[in-house]
Amino acid sequence: MDIASESILLIILLTASLIFNIVTMILVIGLVKKNKSMNITEEHYFKKTIAEEKKQYADETGVVFCRNCGNQFDSTLKVCPDCKTPR
Repeated sequence: MDIASESILLIILLTASLIFNIVTMILVIGLVKKNKSMNITEEHYFKKTIAEEKKQYADETGVVFCRNCGNQFDSTLKVCPDCKTPR
């Protein structure tokens, strides 16, 4: 091969490599942006779910009195912690 054809081949290879790197960089940036938006959505979803669970728990919780011994206990319990009488 002569020097002219070697330099043309080198330019073609360098150009192909540059184009490949630019395309790869664009794809990686697109995936990173997509993942960031998904993480925000997932975080929002889990925050919303936790808030709903807390609200539901707050609606269900309270204090009740045992029919047998009269002691107060948390309404989420199914039996009195003192005398074991069901609610």
